[in-house]
Amino acid sequence: MSEISMNVLALSCIRVGAWICLTGRQAPRRGRGQRPDDPTIVWRMANLKPPCKIFRSNVMEFSLIHIRSVERYVTLWPQSAVEELRDCFECTDWSVFRTQCDLDEYTVTVTDYLRFCHDVCLPTRKVTHYPNSKPWFNRSLRSKIVAKDAAYRCRDTDPNSYLKARSCLSKAIRDAKRTYRHRIEKKFQSGDSRALWSSINLITQYKGTLNSVQSDDVTLPNRLNEFYARFDLDNNSEPLPAPCDDDQPPFVVSDHDVRRSFYKLDEHKASGPDGITPRLLELCCSPWATVFTEIFNWSLRLCIVASCFKKATIIPVPKTNSISCLNDYRPVALTSVIMKCFEKQVLSFLNSKLPKKFDPFQFAYNRNRSVDDAISINLHEILQHLEVKKSYARVLFIDFSSAFNTIIPSKLHFKLINNLELPISICNWILDFLLNRTQVVKVGDNFSSVLVLNTGTPQGCPLSPKLYSLFTSDCLADHPNTTVVKFADDTTITGFISHNDESNYRAQIESVVNWCEENNLILNVSKTREIVIDFRRIKSPMPPLSINGTVVEQFPSFKFLGTHISNDLSWSVNSAEILKKANQRLYFLRKLKAYGVNQRILLNFYRAIIESVLTTSNTVWYGRVSKSDVNKFSSVIRSAEKIIGTTLPSLDMIYLERTKKKMEKIMKDPTHPAYGYFNFLPSNRRLCAFKGNKRFTDSFFPVAVKLFNLN
Repeated sequence: MSEISMNVLALSCIRVGAWICLTGRQAPRRGRGQRPDDPTIVWRMANLKPPCKIFRSNVMEFSLIHIRSVERYVTLWPQSAVEELRDCFECTDWSVFRTQCDLDEYTVTVTDYLRFCHDVCLPTRKVTHYPNSKPWFNRSLRSKIVAKDAAYRCRDTDPNSYLKARSCLSKAIRDAKRTYRHRIEKKFQSGDSRALWSSINLITQYKGTLNSVQSDDVTLPNRLNEFYARFDLDNNSEPLPAPCDDDQPPFVVSDHDVRRSFYKLDEHKASGPDGITPRLLELCCSPWATVFTEIFNWSLRLCIVASCFKKATIIPVPKTNSISCLNDYRPVALTSVIMKCFEKQVLSFLNSKLPKKFDPFQFAYNRNRSVDDAISINLHEILQHLEVKKSYARVLFIDFSSAFNTIIPSKLHFKLINNLELPISICNWILDFLLNRTQVVKVGDNFSSVLVLNTGTPQGCPLSPKLYSLFTSDCLADHPNTTVVKFADDTTITGFISHNDESNYRAQIESVVNWCEENNLILNVSKTREIVIDFRRIKSPMPPLSINGTVVEQFPSFKFLGTHISNDLSWSVNSAEILKKANQRLYFLRKLKAYGVNQRILLNFYRAIIESVLTTSNTVWYGRVSKSDVNKFSSVIRSAEKIIGTTLPSLDMIYLERTKKKMEKIMKDPTHPAYGYFNFLPSNRRLCAFKGNKRFTDSFFPVAVKLFNLN
């Protein structure tokens, strides 16, 4: 080993409160009386004491880089403090807060009181995280290390004491590792995916990428806030609520619904700008759930939302490791947890008021609709069209720029009342929910100035995706031989072309472009892609597609909703990506095996982490996968069987079972877009089979019909 490597090894094994990195360069001539191997030379640069011997080269010197330890304060939830907090809430006279005649004052007073009791009753503790600390290292081990060091200094006078301290430390380390392993196994048995992945990261010593911005630039928060609010500059509309003669709320929120929504909260989620944590709502909601029931119903009756519920704190997260522009920061919004529970009640009411066949080709946020349905139906229509001679298909994958942030509330309000005929009171409430929203950007300890937004839907709110689907419900295919398939803001336009007549396809695209201009949605043509599916022997040159003067690029394959679709409808690219992920996750399975966890945990991990990857949307592509790819999938399963030590189900078996279940769900839902694909013969026992070439008959719907008829 070279001297540089020895220096690195020596320094990286030392625990001095933070990780020490070093860089080497040629050393100058040493001073008189200075030994070349003096370990204090490098440590004095950081005002640290050398805890062990440092190897120092005669020709190299090293500069130390001290990575600081992370300190943070965590709130403790001992049972005694929780009981004290509950007693505090039960002894509170909540009618005192009701004397406020304004909804905003009433809501702010209650939330401030909850946060005050939370801060007073619950203790906090300062936690220091060292970058090189082991996960099983605890406080008792630290005291034993100190005792061992003290005994080491007295080893000449009392050697037995040192041997005893060293033996005690070794036994404590083994016990700590054993205890930690049992704790990890309990996390695997709990069914909590969050705890499972955190355990995997600790076992494999995986250090993730930076998930928050660390910058000393005090101007960055304001620049980011202005960038995120850039769509609000072009909105000059002044929306007004529609006149409503009914003073009653559109629906009444019950006390039971509020308690149930609070109990379902995930305690690991972050709190919003009001500082109310999900754990507080989950553990102590019984005494004051009635208060928020009254606030919710008061808000619905007045058709306004309390201003404290419309605040948002934006945490920018880097999209990539290298930041080149403001668009490389992804905004993560923190909003009030209480308001999220309120939104879920409104969302449930909206779903009950919508017609059953509302926007059938919007496959997101609807019951019994999935990604597999969106891809399978689109592929089925394409394959069925390709059975006709001299035909081909063109598929356009549209990309929007910040689709949720460009919605104009006044236009959404108009559509809710006139197109969907929803109650005027709930439409006015939604309008107020979208107007006068305040947001700040937080970078480290720096905050931006407050901006007021009147455009778009708030990020991270339960109601926002549904409002977007309602806003785009009138974006439909209005030309023959075309379809518009939507999954949230992922939109595809498919043109079924015969005899080189693309007029309907291009007219449909022009219609969608005009609709986007009228509704303030911005098309990102540079990220919009097109694939051409053409199996004709004699192919004519394809005229390029242009949108707003920009030519759309054609690609041989495109990743749509997690599945790679190729222009030859082979699944080699998709299979390669799935195999890559599966082989990467086999590493975690091997690490678990080496860690000594039992077979049941290994099996659960395989089903949750590896099998879920192998079977992602497998009803779409597995029927047409090549034999070589099937063998590669089988190889992954055999490797997992050797690691776990048991027999695992094959992909063939899983594919057939899922195809049957999927078909049964569709046949029980008359509102499903694929319901008409399953037609019974006059006997009412068998389904009408699909005819065509093997490429078509091996797709999902023909295979499902075959399985039904065989049974």
